[in-house]
Amino acid sequence: EGLAEASALNDAQTALYQMDVGGALFHTCTEGLHRHGGMLSAMASGDFTHDEEDGSVFLDRDPTYFPLVLHFVRTGVALLPVDAEGRAALLREAQYYSLEGLCRLAQQRPKRLIVMGRLAHHSGPGQYVCQMYNQLQGSWERMDVDMEALPIDCCFCAGEGPLLALSP
Repeated sequence: EGLAEASALNDAQTALYQMDVGGALFHTCTEGLHRHGGMLSAMASGDFTHDEEDGSVFLDRDPTYFPLVLHFVRTGVALLPVDAEGRAALLREAQYYSLEGLCRLAQQRPKRLIVMGRLAHHSGPGQYVCQMYNQLQGSWERMDVDMEALPIDCCFCAGEGPLLALSP
């Protein structure tokens, strides 16, 4: 029984599906294309004819964002471009391939977390260092901020938009 299951799993993993996306070749397991439905799942169902001599299916699309589409199909995790243009392009590809989950994730606005504190080695008031966490890159970015003109007892509020300084 265990050997039969292992054999079936091996067969499923070795059933490769080849795609020529705008001249770039991509290979993945057929089983993986069925995880999130959509056009790629329909293509891998066996009802779709293979155009190319090498057995691959040709997709007349720009291959730039297809690795991100394929990563989502394989793992369910969306790797989103940092820039708005890149996210918009990925959204268009997700819509083309009818991947609803990737569409939802590509439409979300990235959240920012800003941490602000006074520089320890600087004696003057209003000298702050900010650390902004970029969720899409998974990293912190340093920003030096000179706020000499603000009152010493002001508060800061960070949200979806810009950093705000509030004075009592």
